[in-house]
Amino acid sequence: SIVFITCVTNRRYPYLMHEENLELFMTTVKAVQRIHPFDILAYVLLPDHFHWLIQLPEDQSNFSRFMQSVKWNYTYNYKHHHNIDERLTLWQRGFYDHVIRDDKDFKFHLDYIHWNPVKHNLVVTPNKWRYSSLKTWVEKGLYPEDACNRGYIDELIKYNFE
Repeated sequence: SIVFITCVTNRRYPYLMHEENLELFMTTVKAVQRIHPFDILAYVLLPDHFHWLIQLPEDQSNFSRFMQSVKWNYTYNYKHHHNIDERLTLWQRGFYDHVIRDDKDFKFHLDYIHWNPVKHNLVVTPNKWRYSSLKTWVEKGLYPEDACNRGYIDELIKYNFE
């Protein structure tokens, strides 16, 4: 199954704002994927949250386990990297999830992910945000760059998955 995931930092602190923290996050995710296999079909990383469209192996349906692992391991790695000894809560409790029902639902969430930096006024167009899968979808020819047209943002803005 394909699942849309949103995970937000504690008090929306921008832990993912700096390049070194983003690299540490991606390294952590790759390590977790070796233990709890899942594919990230689409993503966007923002300073205080991220969105994923993930696909689980057919024999697995428990995405809570790997989400807990991502959050715990990133917190551990972040503390180690920044020499922090005291207790630190990087993430809000839980996360938002939505099981994708059909192609239309997939397309909607794919667009939502890629428009999210625009929604948060970080860039003017989705292709200007470095930390998203839009470029990969465009390069593979699976997702045309102009599919994120400006008129569509009005429909996406109505939704808030964070």
